[in-house]
Amino acid sequence: MSQRNYQLRTYTLKTKESALQYRDIWYDHVESLKVVGIQTHGIFIPVDCEEQVIALVSYNTDKTVEEYTLEYMNSEGFKKDVKDFDISNLVKVETREMTAIKGSPLQ
Repeated sequence: MSQRNYQLRTYTLKTKESALQYRDIWYDHVESLKVVGIQTHGIFIPVDCEEQVIALVSYNTDKTVEEYTLEYMNSEGFKKDVKDFDISNLVKVETREMTAIKGSPLQ
């Protein structure tokens, strides 16, 4: 099995309602990300911050995360997923790159 890197993506939105809309977009992202080799492991809304959506994804180490991101954002699947979303509702996106330690269920 090839090594995978993980990325924790935290999206902060203007309102709880826009976070719920973005959460629904992530349901579509799960499938459209697969096309470019990105796997979704979970989608979360923090208990203490309903204006955020957090996703845990992984990708092979054959390309950089920037290459995967660019390929995905230029894909028809991504464009279709976000076509009805007002991007001005997205306040910020934070990412954290991670690797699974030996013995991790995700390894």
